[in-house]
Amino acid sequence: MKENGRNVKGGRSMARTVAIGKQDFASIMENHYFFVDKTEFIREWWESGDDVTLITRPRRFGKTLNMSMVNCFFSNRYANRGDLFENLSIWQYENYQKLQGTYPVIFLSFASIKADNIEETKRQIKAQIAALYEQNRYLVKGGVLSKNELTQYEKMTMDMDDAECSISINLLCSYLERYYGKKVIVLLDEYDTPMQEAYIHGYWERFTGFIRSFLNATFKTNACMERGIMTGITRVSKESIFSDLNNLNVVTTTSDDYRLSFGFTEEEVFASLAEYGLEETKDEVKKWYDGFAFGGSKDIYNPWSITNYLDKKRFQAYWAATSGNTLVNRLIRTASADIKEKMEDLLNHKEIVVSFDEQIVFDQLDYSPSAIWSLLVASGYLKVEKVEYRGMLQKIWYHLTITNLETFGMFSDMFAGWFDNYNANYNAFIEAFLHGNLKEMNAYMNDVALATFSSFDTGSHPSEAAQPEQASGLGRFLRGSPRFCLLLAGAFLLFFGHNTLASYLYRVAQWKGNADAQGTATLLSALLELPILFGFPLLLRKAGSGSWLRLSGLFFTLRLLLTLVLPGTAGFYLAQCMQMGGFALYTVSSVYYVNEIIPVQDAVKGQSFLGAAGTIGAVAANVLGGALLDASGVPLLLTVCTIVSAAGAAIVWCAVQTKKHAAC
Repeated sequence: MKENGRNVKGGRSMARTVAIGKQDFASIMENHYFFVDKTEFIREWWESGDDVTLITRPRRFGKTLNMSMVNCFFSNRYANRGDLFENLSIWQYENYQKLQGTYPVIFLSFASIKADNIEETKRQIKAQIAALYEQNRYLVKGGVLSKNELTQYEKMTMDMDDAECSISINLLCSYLERYYGKKVIVLLDEYDTPMQEAYIHGYWERFTGFIRSFLNATFKTNACMERGIMTGITRVSKESIFSDLNNLNVVTTTSDDYRLSFGFTEEEVFASLAEYGLEETKDEVKKWYDGFAFGGSKDIYNPWSITNYLDKKRFQAYWAATSGNTLVNRLIRTASADIKEKMEDLLNHKEIVVSFDEQIVFDQLDYSPSAIWSLLVASGYLKVEKVEYRGMLQKIWYHLTITNLETFGMFSDMFAGWFDNYNANYNAFIEAFLHGNLKEMNAYMNDVALATFSSFDTGSHPSEAAQPEQASGLGRFLRGSPRFCLLLAGAFLLFFGHNTLASYLYRVAQWKGNADAQGTATLLSALLELPILFGFPLLLRKAGSGSWLRLSGLFFTLRLLLTLVLPGTAGFYLAQCMQMGGFALYTVSSVYYVNEIIPVQDAVKGQSFLGAAGTIGAVAANVLGGALLDASGVPLLLTVCTIVSAAGAAIVWCAVQTKKHAAC
């Protein structure tokens, strides 16, 4: 027999079956599967009175199940299905009993919209909308549609055009309102999945116009919508897709609204452990799966990991293993030295304090250093320990730590795999360089660039790594450009020296006798970059970009040499002034130079390869520079970096052409 949703045998309550991955509310309740009551969410949302609510939570935190629950509660397809809710908290309110099953509801999910090109993404979205129209085909014979509307209805197939797709939900709402005499509740689950895919695969800018029109027509200009809910992982910036939605209430992981509606509270977890006879493991469960914080509520547990543990009764990284973490991995790999240092602090169980905007602007992810923190918090990998407001403008600063043991393991594995692969390739490059093997150096840089860029190819062709003779032609590009390959090697060595100094500037300042000088030196070097960055066109009137690029290598080396030999704080400041002739001059002259010597169809490839060489040099600086510093101290570190930089400057001098050519 059943008692309060639990199996009862011999007068004793038995543990409910754990149905892993089950997200259909009706099926869970009908089969009396394990379920934690979150129906208070229905009441809290309905009484908020908000037109459209956007709720962001990490993946696998019950968003889809809660949306299914809302659908079952309000949808007239579930009229007279109070049995689904009669043992849950929402049913204690008589006014809500009368509300159940009384509204037409449109329930749409973008969770499965994953494609590497915009055409396929649109096709998948249109397929879902076409299916909705088929589900509601009774409207065709319902006598509420005009002749023109009947014609329009028949057009709503997978072959509909973009304009028809944009207004499709708006039109369906108007048809449903006329048929039922009530406005429509619209539910959109995992709204941001196709947006992340668009960014990863390089069609974000083309996709934004389409999705902006769709969301605006569905949630803003929809006079037949009663209310709407959207869920997702990230809060995509209002400027990029929500510019017209001024009726949107955004609820993020730092908001107090609905803070107990997603994820399991500690009380709920401990009660579940007792149900399955696992009370003695609660301390270990807390260490592994606790740590999430939503608004002012701490000690929120990961539901996916908890249900898997209840089922399998062993500790492992259930949640972290459900995603390839492609976007996070990419952003960490390409992050600045400062961000990598903060990641190291986190892995050492330290707290970091950073400022960032919770809105994610996908087309700025590659340029905004703080974007990584926003994404890591939204995704659940980091938790907010405390929020403070600083200064006259009350700028928000977040105190962050790694969420729990499960996410700590994910970061550890990510970093270990990264550096293991990197070290193997780097050692091969060093061996080739010491033996003067240009062919092997070429091959190494080719592999590096392919590894860095092929996974995020913005075109529609496969990467060179998988198809060496196909469209991108990256291998052919390098094989035909030996001088450019030499330039890549020089750039690698220059940035090894440059970033080693930048990463450990504080230790160098300490060695000079004034640790406080680091801040002034950094500010001074940054300010002196500006005249070069903005005035470079004037320099081009005196000499070509190749000549300035050559000169930048000498200044890279001079900065390191002067840092090593000049005594005192004044000498330290003077050395950092060389930044304007080194990094600043290199940054602008290299762009001009590549555009001059490489045909226009290959210019982007050239810029990408040169950027990759510098990035790899920076990574090598972080990996090897710290080890050298710990082993031998600042003087030897600067000596080695000066020699490496001098070698890089010499290579750049030999590689660079000082006259313009049609091709490399």
